[in-house]
Amino acid sequence: MIVRPMPSGQLLCIHQTSHALMAVDFCRHWGNCHAGGDFARPPLYSAVMAGITLHDNGWSEWEAAPQLREDG
Repeated sequence: MIVRPMPSGQLLCIHQTSHALMAVDFCRHWGNCHAGGDFARPPLYSAVMAGITLHDNGWSEWEAAPQLREDG
């Protein structure tokens, strides 16, 4: 879990699995050929996207029932 303190004193908590989904959304825009540019997507784009999508997959079970360590 990504934890960021907010100015209000609250904590913003982002699940690792949510982070992976955001990362894949960002990376879908990789390359600018769709906007008339000449930077095309790499040849292994599909494999790279699969890796980005699944890179935090191991966190799903823990995030379903997160626990704090003794040190908080």
